[in-house]
Amino acid sequence: MLCFSHRPWGKTVFCCCVAFLCMTQLIMAANSGDVKGRVYDRDTKDELPGANIVVVGTSLGASADMNGNYELHYVPVGPQTLLVSYVGYKKTTIKIDITEGEKLQQDIYLLPDVITGETVTITAQTQGQMQAINQQLSSNTIANIVSADRIKEIPDANAAETIARLPGISVVRSGGEGKR
Repeated sequence: MLCFSHRPWGKTVFCCCVAFLCMTQLIMAANSGDVKGRVYDRDTKDELPGANIVVVGTSLGASADMNGNYELHYVPVGPQTLLVSYVGYKKTTIKIDITEGEKLQQDIYLLPDVITGETVTITAQTQGQMQAINQQLSSNTIANIVSADRIKEIPDANAAETIARLPGISVVRSGGEGKR
């Protein structure tokens, strides 16, 4: 720990540092205000935890807590725009006007948004694979049954490599390739 008290100039330096830090806080607070509030779903009135609130054109921003509450400190005086976003909801901009030292209460209501994705194609297993699965399920012993169609889909170099994919099968390799 750094101790200034034993030096003749130590107390002066320490007092100057404390005064500088206090002045910085006062200057920032003098030309700004605070904004706080809650972010809700407009339809259900449920809180939206983790919603992002940003003062456009500044580096100021906050995320809502678990109850949807947010606080923005040292927002510059004058007209400002808040940009609010949340996954699954439309981004919203809100115009506010901050006066010096003000603690503005601004609740925000977001509209749900439909997220559209790409087309998904669902393919079914072929008839042969279905028969193989049914045989496997109805077997009174432990068996792995694979249809010829399924084997054709596997991109292996030879039949030994394909069979090696089944549980309980070991393959003798020669030169890195399955032989037997």
